[in-house]
Amino acid sequence: MGFIRMFFLFSKMFREEKKKQRIYRAMSLEELEALSNEELYEALNAKIEQKVGRDEIKDILSYLNISEKIFFVLNLFDMEVQNGGLCQFYTNSSRDAAPFVSECLYAIGAISQQKLFDEFNSSNQIDLCDLTSFILLDINDFEKQNERYPFDTFDDAYYELYEKEPLDDLLVKYARNHMDDFY
Repeated sequence: MGFIRMFFLFSKMFREEKKKQRIYRAMSLEELEALSNEELYEALNAKIEQKVGRDEIKDILSYLNISEKIFFVLNLFDMEVQNGGLCQFYTNSSRDAAPFVSECLYAIGAISQQKLFDEFNSSNQIDLCDLTSFILLDINDFEKQNERYPFDTFDDAYYELYEKEPLDDLLVKYARNHMDDFY
C-alpha cells in the first residue's frame, strides 16, 4: 500500500475517532447506560479526556470526583503497564498517579492486582510519594531504571492476572455502579 493511501486511511480513521468521541461526550446518562461495555469504556475515556485537557496529572487528580479519579488513575496505570511495564509507569509523568493506584484497585475489586502492586512496592522499598529517582535524564536511563528492580517479574504476573480478568472489565463494572458520577 502506498504512503499517500496509508496517510488518507489514517486520516480517515482519526476523523472517525474524533467524531465518535464528540458523540460520546454529548450522550445523556440513559444513552451511556445503554452502551456495550466496550463502548462505555471508550465513552468514559472520551468524557474524562475532555474534562482534563492537557492539565498536569497532579492538577487533574485535584478536581476529578472519586469515580472519575479511579477511572483516570487505573486507565493510566493499565495503559502504561500494558505498553511498557511498571517501569514505564514510574518513569513517565504518570508516576504522579502512583500514590493512588492501590486504593483505586481496591475500589474496583481488583484485589489480586492491588496485592501484587503493594507487595512489589513494599518488598522493593519504593516510596510512591517520592518517585523522583525514576525521572529520566535521557533515553538511555530507561534501561538503567529497568535494571534497578525486578520489573519483569511484576509485569509477567500482572499480564497473567489481566488474562483472567482485564482491568478495563472491572473499571466498566465499577462505572456502571457509579454512572451518575460520570455525567
